[in-house]
Amino acid sequence: FGFVTFTDPHAIDEFMKQRPHTLDGRQIDPKRAMPREEANNEEVHLTVKKIFIGGIRDGLNDEALRAY
Repeated sequence: FGFVTFTDPHAIDEFMKQRPHTLDGRQIDPKRAMPREEANNEEVHLTVKKIFIGGIRDGLNDEALRAY
């Protein structure tokens, strides 16, 4: 798994709209990264700049993720 931090929280919206995501031949499972206690707070969804990505293979480097 890994985390990606965006400079603009609105870029996450665009990224999430373009599902499904495949990286290095595997389907990945991106989710907004936010504290569990704030998961139901709509305002938090607008300001989060980080996503969690599950399903990536071991050894995938930052450069490959950025290129995607």
